[in-house]
Amino acid sequence: MQDRLSNLENLMELYANVAEQIAASQQRMRDNHLRIAENLLRIDENLNELEESQEHLNGLLQQVMQAVAVMQAYIVRIDETHT
Repeated sequence: MQDRLSNLENLMELYANVAEQIAASQQRMRDNHLRIAENLLRIDENLNELEESQEHLNGLLQQVMQAVAVMQAYIVRIDETHT
């Protein structure tokens, strides 16, 4: 009878340890999910900033191309007046 009681106590102790480990694992998973959600939000914000920067750069490139076209037109006119 004592052996059964001892085995039951050991089993209950093991069960309590497993339950604690499961609870700790669940908490770590919740923490990890929260960090993942925060990281995804930051990634989304960074992508938005990147898109805005790309649009700005495209506008600047367009201005440079227009300026080059105007300079080329001036060069052609200068060449025509000198010939």
